[in-house]
Amino acid sequence: MKGCLMCHSDPDLAVKKGEGIISLFVDEISYRNSVHGEIECIACHIKADVKGFPHPEDLSPVNCGTCHKGTQKVYEESLHYRDDT
Repeated sequence: MKGCLMCHSDPDLAVKKGEGIISLFVDEISYRNSVHGEIECIACHIKADVKGFPHPEDLSPVNCGTCHKGTQKVYEESLHYRDDT
């Protein structure tokens, strides 16, 4: 996580996607205190697992279904799901 936070601890880090702006900021304390706090970033963001930085800019979306199959299916069937890939 330390390598990731070299960039992602910047509150201004963001990317333009479509017509919107998506924050890429990660608050380390909030993350560490979350349910996923013991999981390293690259466990979910597989394409960010690179030897040197920066990682590729256009990473594929995280597949939460890897660990949460039922929840992922419910999410994909909801109105909150948008397949932007």
